Amino acid sequence: MDAVVARALMLLSAKWLLARAGYTPTTVERRGVSKTTWKLTGTCTPLPARQTLEASEPDAYITHANLTASYAGYKELCAGGGKAFETDATAALPVVLCSHAWETPTHADPEGATLAKVAANLARMMPTFNAWGFDDMGIFIDWSCMFQNTPTLTRTPEQTQAFVDAQRQFGVWFSHRMTTVYIVDDQPQRATSGWQLFEEATMALFKDVAPSKPFKVKAGQLVPFWAKVTRTSDEALVADTGGVNPQAGALKKAPPLSAPHFITRLKERAFAIDKDRELCVRLYRAAVEDGFNSLGRLCFSRLDWTDDDVAELASALEEVPCPNVVELDLSWNDMRTGTGLDAIGKAIALGSLHSLQRLNLINCTAIKALPDSLEELLELNTILLDGCVQLRHLPEGMSKLASLKTLQIINCHAIDEVDIKHLPSSTKVIRTKEELAALAAREAKQASE
Repeated sequence: MDAVVARALMLLSAKWLLARAGYTPTTVERRGVSKTTWKLTGTCTPLPARQTLEASEPDAYITHANLTASYAGYKELCAGGGKAFETDATAALPVVLCSHAWETPTHADPEGATLAKVAANLARMMPTFNAWGFDDMGIFIDWSCMFQNTPTLTRTPEQTQAFVDAQRQFGVWFSHRMTTVYIVDDQPQRATSGWQLFEEATMALFKDVAPSKPFKVKAGQLVPFWAKVTRTSDEALVADTGGVNPQAGALKKAPPLSAPHFITRLKERAFAIDKDRELCVRLYRAAVEDGFNSLGRLCFSRLDWTDDDVAELASALEEVPCPNVVELDLSWNDMRTGTGLDAIGKAIALGSLHSLQRLNLINCTAIKALPDSLEELLELNTILLDGCVQLRHLPEGMSKLASLKTLQIINCHAIDEVDIKHLPSSTKVIRTKEELAALAAREAKQASE
């Protein structure tokens, strides 16, 4: 939030933005719970550039104090919700970023088409945001949130410095797991824009997939969490005007692009300002390195990823060592050829994931072998392989894993028993659900003593 505090970047108030787009709020109370909905009753008025808007309507922007207060409401709700709320997937800030292409060089959205799409999604989502404790949201639309320099607008030197300072934060804002992104994805110019590729690549880095089950929030309401990345033109989203499904329009989580692969794709994209290409590369590299090297868990479960997707993840892991990652979860993915896990093995051999303690490959039903380089993970203490029905052999080098306490192989009937005998004597091999239940009971008893 440094850029907001320094006013290098301003965020529009969601309430103000909806009113600007022609929406009117209606609040009703039922069973002691107030619910505010937004209905389109007027016309959408295009947004002016920041220079104009800040001077004429300073109340258009949410203050840092109000943003903090809105976040405090969310934190209070989560604190009272118990363990169910203690998950990275429900971590959120009251910030929505709009990823869109400019319509013209002189005005990003002269007809208000982008504003209308963003407001329509915001209107359907505000009751959900409110239910989760957020009174207002900060909305980022670059045209109105950063100082602009166009054929009809000129930045002062101070405004130019503020613009540069804000731009340096782009990688953090779009990649951050706690921000929400609306993609205006039906603009033809988006397919050739370098900045749009940058935004799409960074938002794919660290955001978690929203939990499918609803949560019990205020007064016992069951409210789902929302998708952190949505496409405004998605048919399911457009049809869900009442916000019944906050996860409508969710973008399927893609594997993170390594910096070299990002640079290759960026060569096919255009920039209005040539030096922005180099800036995008620097910002992306920083986002990848700083983000991955600070993570403790890599969770990519139930994403229907193929071997190609897992190999793309591995290429990113080759670029960064991930020294703090203790868990890698690739469970319930569709790896059929083995090339994905081979690529992960290569990344491990190159020094990545050396602090890994827990590897989860549950129900990766098509894998046939594990990487030989697992023997280099000297802190690995748990391997979960339940449902890996085609897995036949374990690497001989697993005998070196002195820290390995648990190997879980429920429904892995094809594994050669000879390979099991080569494991360290201290390793507990769990073959059945009954053994797993007994182990859990013993651990629970030991924890209570």
